[in-house]
Amino acid sequence: MIEGRVEMMRSRRRKQKRRTIAIVVACALAVVAVVLFIWRPWETEENPPDGETLDGESATVSELPQGNEPPDEIALPLRYSVEVWHTPADAERLNDVEYQLSQLGQTEYSAVPIAVLGSGNVNIVYYHGESEELRSFAESLSDLLGFGAPRRVDISLVLGRDIEGVLAAAPDSGSLPEGASGLTAEVLNGSGVAGMASRTAKKLEGFGLTVVDFRNNSSFDCEHTTISCTPDKLEYALALKEALGLPGSVTGIPYDLQVVLGGG
Repeated sequence: MIEGRVEMMRSRRRKQKRRTIAIVVACALAVVAVVLFIWRPWETEENPPDGETLDGESATVSELPQGNEPPDEIALPLRYSVEVWHTPADAERLNDVEYQLSQLGQTEYSAVPIAVLGSGNVNIVYYHGESEELRSFAESLSDLLGFGAPRRVDISLVLGRDIEGVLAAAPDSGSLPEGASGLTAEVLNGSGVAGMASRTAKKLEGFGLTVVDFRNNSSFDCEHTTISCTPDKLEYALALKEALGLPGSVTGIPYDLQVVLGGG
């Protein structure tokens, strides 16, 4: 009877051992299944060794495709702030300007209506800055519009009602800091007094500036004469402001290019 009990206990132990082994095997298979599901080795692309391509042709690692980087020769279109000055008679020409700008990747511009341009240049493009990209853009736009060569403007004066007193007090000539040779300027008459732009232009020429244009401003409600410039010409604009005795501070020219339409 004792031997029967011993055999029964041994049988139970064997069953427990087999059950334990079965549980361990099942757990191991479950772990393997999870790993395979996450890893998915059957979806992994074959990586060729250095010096070979997938089709067997010789290549180096540096020659193989590297991601989605665009070729160096592809450049995004440059974006500039553009003002288009026009009289009522030239309003219909804005469509042509808009179209030609779009050909250069420029989709935005600001239209500035003006009653009378005065004696200034018309059908011309001005650009404010010395970068090669900006100059090239201005030249391309001028060609598309059928204009002459564009002109660079470094310093811009907008005349206010105080300009007569400014001109009376300022010297007729003077010198600016070294390196000012070749500086260009424009004069916009916002004083409402005829002839002020041409008189101011002569004053600026006495300081060695080349005045590329003088004409009416878009508004005649300017109280004080203001001066603005491109960032790289701030030193000279400050010196000119001091020499002329202008109030206020020097600001940056608020646009990169200016298209002046005229002639109907």
